[in-house]
Amino acid sequence: MKQFNLTAYEPTANAYSVRQRIRNELLLLRGRWHIILLGLAFQYVHGIFTQLAYRMHQPAAQPLHDVGFQLVPELPAGARWVSEAIFTVLLLSFIGWTFTPLLQQRNFSTAVLWTRLLTVLVVCQSLRILSFSSTQLPGPAPHCHAGTATATVPRVTAWWQHLVVDVKRQVATSCGDLIFSSHMTFILTGVLAFTHYGSKRLAKAAGWAAAAVLAVLIISARKHYTVDVVIAWYTVPMVYTLLHVYWRQRCSSSYALLPTTADAEERAAAAAGKAAVHCCVTGVPASNKPDL
Repeated sequence: MKQFNLTAYEPTANAYSVRQRIRNELLLLRGRWHIILLGLAFQYVHGIFTQLAYRMHQPAAQPLHDVGFQLVPELPAGARWVSEAIFTVLLLSFIGWTFTPLLQQRNFSTAVLWTRLLTVLVVCQSLRILSFSSTQLPGPAPHCHAGTATATVPRVTAWWQHLVVDVKRQVATSCGDLIFSSHMTFILTGVLAFTHYGSKRLAKAAGWAAAAVLAVLIISARKHYTVDVVIAWYTVPMVYTLLHVYWRQRCSSSYALLPTTADAEERAAAAAGKAAVHCCVTGVPASNKPDL
């Protein structure tokens, strides 16, 4: 009897599997692209308000009294890049991980995850805008101290100039947008998602450890007061948890699992009724289990 070499068909099967996953993601994206687009567009809105906070900044010769500054030594000027490097590595690693369902089987969908996480970010950033717009604290960073050229920026002469965000200046020398830490908002959102959807306990523990190290380095670099970091550590998990509890309660209990493909979503919708498909913000019902 003729024996077939199944190994020769594996690359073809893998390629088909990847194409199928991409197709499923595109189908899931079809009902969520507007939410993702709005979430990304809100990053520009957030940039407008952080720039406005910079224009309203009232510098002081010395930062406010801070217990964290007494406990954590200040980083030398030449080592302040360390916190930014850790933040960048963590953020890019997390973004890359969200796209892994395109290459291998996961218990989540990229389109669904991005929709939910951008919703969490928008809520957290809205709270952040309300906070730093209400009370302007003198920046603790050396470039925000009174007498330095970067402590303030010129007032605008026309309203439309508020809409032009100087990204380079905002990244390098921004002052005033302190409560609460934007760096920790992004990283904690990513770590919380990875804790729910990640499969390796060691990697999850490493993520939380890296977030803790980043928090200490942000304080050590004097980029934020300790209160800015502390508020982020309880606000982001609170928003993350409340939103997902809300989604679970709004969505039909007929869904046993979070759909990871368009076909699964259609089958679940047929079982639960059409009205259940859009019963929550993302359009995808959450699991009865406490996943995301």
